[in-house]
Amino acid sequence: MTVRDHLEKQSLMLIAAAMVGHIGNYAYHVITGRMLSAKEYGLLMALFGIINLFLIPMAAVSLVLARAVAIQIQDHRGGGITDLFRKWALGMALISIGYLLLAWSFAPTLQKAFGFNRLAPVLIAAFILGINLFLTLSGALLQGLQEFKGLALRGSLLFGLRALLVGSCLLLGWRAAGWALLAHVAGMIGALILSLVYVIPKLSESDPTPAPSALPLLRKMLEAAPILFTFSILMTADVILAKRYFDPELAGQFAQAATLGRMILWLPLPIAQVLFPKVVREGNATDSQRHTLFKAMSYTLILIAGTLAVGCFGASYALKIVYGIANPPSEQIAWFRGIAIAMALLGPVYLLLQYELARGKIFRLLPLCLLGPAFPLGVHFFHQSPEVLIRILLLINSGALLSSLWVLRQEMYVTRCRREASPESVLPD
Repeated sequence: MTVRDHLEKQSLMLIAAAMVGHIGNYAYHVITGRMLSAKEYGLLMALFGIINLFLIPMAAVSLVLARAVAIQIQDHRGGGITDLFRKWALGMALISIGYLLLAWSFAPTLQKAFGFNRLAPVLIAAFILGINLFLTLSGALLQGLQEFKGLALRGSLLFGLRALLVGSCLLLGWRAAGWALLAHVAGMIGALILSLVYVIPKLSESDPTPAPSALPLLRKMLEAAPILFTFSILMTADVILAKRYFDPELAGQFAQAATLGRMILWLPLPIAQVLFPKVVREGNATDSQRHTLFKAMSYTLILIAGTLAVGCFGASYALKIVYGIANPPSEQIAWFRGIAIAMALLGPVYLLLQYELARGKIFRLLPLCLLGPAFPLGVHFFHQSPEVLIRILLLINSGALLSSLWVLRQEMYVTRCRREASPESVLPD
């Protein structure tokens, strides 16, 4: 059986795990929505937004390492993976220490900027960035090795454990954003331990093959980081900008709607995770890989359309269930729907982004880099209301979708030309 034949099975496994993660994530927001005031919940979501601005570009590390592992397996049957793990783990440990030292140095300034009454949330946020580096490394190995069961379980554990722990904080009366962050850290540690359970048996002490050179990998990371940072802005910056331009109560209400609306983007992400190691290749894609892309895009569009329909129809129920709002204001329902549509536009963009990164063809997505700064710049000049912010986001995300669809069009064009020239050459392998 070819790897393409496993696309549906492996995607479904990760989607099922994502659904478990969804339940855990909803539980986390149900608890924090009741545990914190709207103002403090807005602060927590703004802090998570800033954390995610750093975490999503870190995906450049994950994708480049996953690509290196997949290529090693294709060409050298896994040689060098043990050395890669050791060297990169040491480097990430040093960077993690650097994050903590920086946070400690600027903690009072950051504490004042966010409005927290203690230093702990700032230091915990820095710890989140540090531990995520190790999650990134273990996740890259799991993805490159196509150990999707490990990827599925660690995601479920992270969100399930943090929901359980933040619920314990609520029962104990520890009603502060710092405790909610600490529950997230504990979930990350649990996910990391589980990742290592799957990774370490794959590492051979007797493997003498050296790891791929770090400089080419670092260069590819630097090439991918701007595009991923752009994607992170379009995905997470709305709550940060709302915190900056609106009063705390309004920003908190917007964060509630935006956090729920953003969850629509989670369902198609597992399909992109499965797609990535299956289309890794130096140079042009094969017919089989294009076939995998088209199939993955079809599944992504179906998932997004179905989820968007359910989300828009049940917007008021979602706000009631998660945040306990008896009668959600019509404005908040409209914000939920607007953010959900804006995030739905990014689903195909993320899939194509993964496809291009796997093939080392990221130059075709460079137009995305212009759209990242355009969103906060537009909101800087036009921030009369949340509705205006959402309209700007919809416009920018529509541009992101249009700028990336030509990649899909190009692959479809090549497939059509090859089919016309030699129909049997494009049949599935």
